[in-house]
Amino acid sequence: MDVEATQEGYPLEPLRVGRNDPCPCGSGRKYKKCCLGKRELSQYSLRYRNLQILAAAFDIFGLDKRNWDDVKKIISPDRVKAFYQMVADIWSPKHTDMDTIFESNHTKLKAIYMGDIQPELLARSIFRFSLYTDEILVVNPFHNPWVIAPEYNPIEHPEQWLSDTLKVLYFLREMAPWISAGIVTLIPDPGDFKRSLRVQTWKLAEERFKNRPIDMNEMGIYKDIFYKEHLRVWLTAPNEVLIEKIREGNPNISEEEIAVLRNTLDDFRKNDPLFLGQKEFSSGIVVGRAGVNLEMGLVLCHLAGAFPYTSMPLRWKELLDASDELPDIAKIWTPLSKSFAGLEFSFLDRVNSQFACNLRQDGRLESFRAFLRRLWNSISGDIPANTKAIEDNVLAFKDELAYEYQKAQAEWKQIDRELSRSITYSALAALTGTGAFIATGHLLFNFPLLGFALKTSYDLVERNFKRSEYRKRVPMSVFIDLKK
Repeated sequence: MDVEATQEGYPLEPLRVGRNDPCPCGSGRKYKKCCLGKRELSQYSLRYRNLQILAAAFDIFGLDKRNWDDVKKIISPDRVKAFYQMVADIWSPKHTDMDTIFESNHTKLKAIYMGDIQPELLARSIFRFSLYTDEILVVNPFHNPWVIAPEYNPIEHPEQWLSDTLKVLYFLREMAPWISAGIVTLIPDPGDFKRSLRVQTWKLAEERFKNRPIDMNEMGIYKDIFYKEHLRVWLTAPNEVLIEKIREGNPNISEEEIAVLRNTLDDFRKNDPLFLGQKEFSSGIVVGRAGVNLEMGLVLCHLAGAFPYTSMPLRWKELLDASDELPDIAKIWTPLSKSFAGLEFSFLDRVNSQFACNLRQDGRLESFRAFLRRLWNSISGDIPANTKAIEDNVLAFKDELAYEYQKAQAEWKQIDRELSRSITYSALAALTGTGAFIATGHLLFNFPLLGFALKTSYDLVERNFKRSEYRKRVPMSVFIDLKK
């Protein structure tokens, strides 16, 4: 499906900004008093592009005016085409300069999610880490029409993308408060604009996996997502067709078992928010979203001045493998990693998106975020001239971690009390038989002081990008390891 992006192709209208509208550069001033006549569309900020995508989804599909069942009913090829025309306009090669798209302020605590970007998993992964970082960067969960061959393209053949668009809308609706607040930022895959870079990362990943087959046990919950995705395709067929196929494979199945199966299929169709339905358009391509690979993910970390975090065991194993090859001097922060590993952390789980975003905007866990911010900015990734000074710094951070952890635990108890007092969550707890809206587990930190052993990731940056102030090393990564 991947083709070379060009600057000519779709006859789209340019983005229009009124003279009195907020300036797309993000300054907060009116367009006429800021960048009118001074700035090309390619210089518009990531934030502006995020807000434009969000506005398009809400306007075209009425996400703020319809309940979810009604959204499912009005999804049509015309609406899907209109949405992806906006995506193509905002993320066209002509309007996107990857050398300037990321801000150069690298002191902010920014995390890039590295893992499967299936929309139903993304929201959960973002909520869980949202109180521990300033900003979360997520690779766009929608595909860029500029790099999709015509026979599969959502603008040329939108009827093939109805079910997939439903998943994208589900994610955007959940993430709307976070994107609007600037806490979550959707970012492009650089490979969409630099195909040679994408091919280089593919080759490096292929070499890395040459002698290491993927262990499916490392896929975790993602196996269940793959299963559900294929089940949704099967369920577009009538029950009679499915039952006939099941009888062919299991001739001895009883009528009682058939009745139970029929009810199970109907319940899944009714209760699954991502099942579009059995209308004539519901068949289409099944779109995979594995996210960027490790090499491209680290390139993005260099570009954005961010560190990678994941909840995907396979990706965490890759990150650890990339740091295990470093010399012993690069592992000087290991005592702090062990201190983090010995603590049990709390995470928001199955809570309303707006409620979770309000907690974040109210400054909850700000003291702990400030601690992590200081930690991130103190790890330069440079070779230490004085290892004794670094060791003293590690000990100081260990002591500070113990203090900040206790403060954070007290805040989590307050959050738990607020959840238990909420009428909505009390009713849901009674309905489901559980009051566990806070998950527990571990935040595993890895501090490869010299950056990851994949030095080729920065080599890729130097070869493919022009700007000079990229972060040279990525000396930190995080894994969310929830209790089973």
